[in-house]
Amino acid sequence: MNTDAGPFTARGKRALDTGWHHLAGVYDGASVTLYVDGAIFASGPARGRLLGQVEDIAMGHIADGSARFRGEIGETCISASAREEEWVRTRYEEFVAQS
Repeated sequence: MNTDAGPFTARGKRALDTGWHHLAGVYDGASVTLYVDGAIFASGPARGRLLGQVEDIAMGHIADGSARFRGEIGETCISASAREEEWVRTRYEEFVAQS
């Protein structure tokens, strides 16, 4: 994610198992957190105001095309507010229950 203080990311230290996964990324102004299947997978410090949208949002690849996701993206959602861990976990559990 890009802020006026620079780019920030959260990277896990292990590869995901094959198969379906629910991913959520949250930036709260102090950290960026990656959730996988309703649980925290990686987190790191971050700061700054989010930059305004300069380019289209890229899903499944890096905007310049240097890396691609090999799989299928079933659904995306963008929220205007940072979500708490419980909210992310509950959405994941609701999604799984509906599948």
